[in-house]
Amino acid sequence: MQKRPGELKRPKNPVHELVDFYYECKDIANKPKLFYLKNDISYSRSCRSMKKLLELCGGDEGQAMKIVYDASRLAKYLQCSWTAETIVKWKKQEKI
Repeated sequence: MQKRPGELKRPKNPVHELVDFYYECKDIANKPKLFYLKNDISYSRSCRSMKKLLELCGGDEGQAMKIVYDASRLAKYLQCSWTAETIVKWKKQEKI
């Protein structure tokens, strides 16, 4: 089924919006498919972690995005590597 020009897209799921925001913060958004395969980056794994983060935030997407952004800034400041699982771990330990 082809979409007609001007037809609106379905709104994204909050988990998918969080994953996209996470990829932007990590500077890995809009890379070639080979980049994701070579670096073992899995969208479904990121979705699982972001879903846990959203649950820890009580479903508040804005708070979850703020936590992802803060984790990004902290990791860049400390010059350490980080993943979506790291954010969930830090949130559980109340480090963020």
